[in-house]
Amino acid sequence: MGVLDGQPVSAAVTNPAFLDANADDTALGKLSLNNISDIPTSGPAVNNIQREFNAISSFTGKATNLPIGTTPPWTNNDLGSPTDNLFVRTDTITQRFDGTLGHAHTGADGDGPQLSGSAITNVPYIGYFAQGIILSAVTGGSTDVSIELTGKTPSNGQTILGVVVNTPYNKTILRQGSGPNTGDEFLDGSGNVVYGRVTEAVGVWTLTYYVDIAGTETPYSFGSAVDIDWYYQELFDPMVATPVYSQIAFTPSDNTTADVVDATETVAGKVLLGNVAPPAIAATGAKGTSTRVAHEDHTHEGVHAVLVDGDPTQGLGNVTIKAGAGISIVWNAGQIEITATGVNTPRVEYRTITSGEALAKSLTLAFTPNLATNVMLDTIGGTAQIYGTDYTVSTNVLSWSGLGLDGFLDTGDNVRILYWT
Repeated sequence: MGVLDGQPVSAAVTNPAFLDANADDTALGKLSLNNISDIPTSGPAVNNIQREFNAISSFTGKATNLPIGTTPPWTNNDLGSPTDNLFVRTDTITQRFDGTLGHAHTGADGDGPQLSGSAITNVPYIGYFAQGIILSAVTGGSTDVSIELTGKTPSNGQTILGVVVNTPYNKTILRQGSGPNTGDEFLDGSGNVVYGRVTEAVGVWTLTYYVDIAGTETPYSFGSAVDIDWYYQELFDPMVATPVYSQIAFTPSDNTTADVVDATETVAGKVLLGNVAPPAIAATGAKGTSTRVAHEDHTHEGVHAVLVDGDPTQGLGNVTIKAGAGISIVWNAGQIEITATGVNTPRVEYRTITSGEALAKSLTLAFTPNLATNVMLDTIGGTAQIYGTDYTVSTNVLSWSGLGLDGFLDTGDNVRILYWT
């Protein structure tokens, strides 16, 4: 205490010991606050009010002893105004991260600078087919293409930039690089398309040739020198170095008049017909043998007459019209009359499965279908069912006992049934 026992209560003794409640005054000592009777409301003790206020000023950047209403002296006002208090400025900054009203990195003040492609990470790479330098006078089953791929990096996975060397993605497109069939595919003796695969080992790049024979990749070797246009796949980062134009291969020819080979016993193709004047109808001349055969052109002299089956007296000729199920054909005064002897009436039934039908796993149709296998059933809001697998029909009883719908159709289910009588 500022006043000790035995001291007089005088202005000289008492005034320095107490803070004046009616005028400005100064506390020479350290003032602390420790409201122990209402801790939940007042919070923890403050051991030095002057230190606490100065700490707040240091924390917020505010100078001490400023008048009320003073706002921070903002150096930058890209967001908000120079008169913002801390709350307004903080709220303005927060709003810039709102999903609708937030910033978009447009380069404008408050939005932040525009992003460059190199600053964006975790972008999936993209593959482009590039045309390699033409390979001249190629023979054998593979070619060293190290010179053609100088400076390239091998890529053996989808997260590695470079020329793709991992199977099956290292497949390359081959095209004829010279001659009358420039741009066309290479074919082996059986008509299989020749293709390549690019591999790399210790800096050596190799293009190896294959054909697919009945699903099996088989090595292929060029017996005579050929020029090859080839197209390999390379992975790029689309944010940084994606090519502007794709050099994907195209086939400029492959037409049926100039490029189709002659047919042989092993290769499908065009057949050259020998006769200038087509033989008469029923001629047996042909080109080719075994299963690869094309009959020569022949003439059609027209239909001599039409016969009614079972009645050879009406005219002569080689075309016969025969009646079938539900159809009758008769000759009447020089005309053929075709009559439908049976009428198919479509029937559609929308049914709700009753408890009795659910128990019996069958229902009775209103009519007897003329062909049980033509009865169609589908569940309302579901899928079409398969006859014989999900249900069967005997006379006019449709049953699903022991079949696919057994255990699925129940009381109250709706079905649609379509059949003909």
